[in-house]
Amino acid sequence: MTDLVELVDLSQPLVSWHLRTLRAAGLVETRRVGREVICSLRHDVFERFERRQDELFTPAPGTAAIS
Repeated sequence: MTDLVELVDLSQPLVSWHLRTLRAAGLVETRRVGREVICSLRHDVFERFERRQDELFTPAPGTAAIS
């Protein structure tokens, strides 16, 4: 997590809070390697979210888009 804290320039507690929230939502998975915790994005979940978002926000054929 040290690398991520440096990369995003946020405090360690704030990064931990965001990761915990993303993990609870199923968007991030973690695994322990010794004393380190490795975090990975769940690309399959992001892809499902993106497809669902497209379904919700793409106008149905024959309807006008709201601008």
